[in-house]
Amino acid sequence: MLFLASMLGLIAVGGVAMTADFSTDEDETDKSQDTTSEDTAGQTAPETEGDTPNLLHFVTNDADQILSGDDQDNQIQGGTGNDQINGYDGDDTISGGQGNDDLHGSTGQDTLFGSDGNDTLHGEDGQDTISGDAGDDMMFGHNDDDLLLGGDGDDQMFGGDGNDTLHGGTGDDALHGGLGDDTLSGGAGQDTLFGGAGDDVLSGVVTEADTTASDLEGSAQSDQDFLNGGAGDDTIIAGEGDIVTGGSGEDSVVLGDWLSDGEAVEVVDFETGKDQLLMVCDLENNPDPEIEIQADETSPGVSHIFVDGTEIAVVHSRSPLVEDDIVLMDHADGGTFGLAMVS
Repeated sequence: MLFLASMLGLIAVGGVAMTADFSTDEDETDKSQDTTSEDTAGQTAPETEGDTPNLLHFVTNDADQILSGDDQDNQIQGGTGNDQINGYDGDDTISGGQGNDDLHGSTGQDTLFGSDGNDTLHGEDGQDTISGDAGDDMMFGHNDDDLLLGGDGDDQMFGGDGNDTLHGGTGDDALHGGLGDDTLSGGAGQDTLFGGAGDDVLSGVVTEADTTASDLEGSAQSDQDFLNGGAGDDTIIAGEGDIVTGGSGEDSVVLGDWLSDGEAVEVVDFETGKDQLLMVCDLENNPDPEIEIQADETSPGVSHIFVDGTEIAVVHSRSPLVEDDIVLMDHADGGTFGLAMVS
């Protein structure tokens, strides 16, 4: 199934750990690189002979710098001030350092690290990897298929064009997929996810990689997230207490036994006969779960979903919910997100 393949990629993102390495290997430099190092006074160090120029900027004081690369594969590192760094052409690696920095990858497959501070990062053209790190960051993938990682802080992330992957990390984040078939995972905190156009995958479930033993101990419990698929046929994996809006298209809302200990999910725009609820259960240990649909006594069009006597979802629809709207799945089939995200 397509959405299962998408979820495998989403789960892998939860475990991504990125660090910026600006050290220069002497052997590699001798063989293939011209290295230019600028200090804060703009002085240029001697260049080594080689075939492929590689511009290195090292900034050591707290002044606000404007640093620019060239058409080669550059490594550029900001200092303690509020820097603006432009990679331009080439596959660049850029780190803002301390301060509130403005980073632009431009063309090429760039890697951007915000580091400390409230940074603004633009991948622009090319398949870029953008990591906000600490602080309340704003990240823009722009064109092509980009990977955006929020890190700590309350981040705002915009995928733009292409099939992007956005992972909020910790903090109360806002993720916008934009165009393309995007994969969005909020992580820990109260997050808001907008799929936008395309067939998107959205997850409000917290993975073990999003938490530490000192906070959630790898459980699926999370703050209430707001998940909006937008246009397209979206797959939305709901965590405890999440508010789900499918939007237009034929959407699948994934529920499961990870919801049994918390607040029920609320699905606000379910279209019977068009959308579907995918119920993921451990059928090996519980081969015959009791799934019950109860109509709300006071609100027509509202149905309450129970699994083995526990309410896990409240579904709003124009027509009464029926059994055919619910598809039962085993962890072995759809349960990569059931088992890996909930332990």
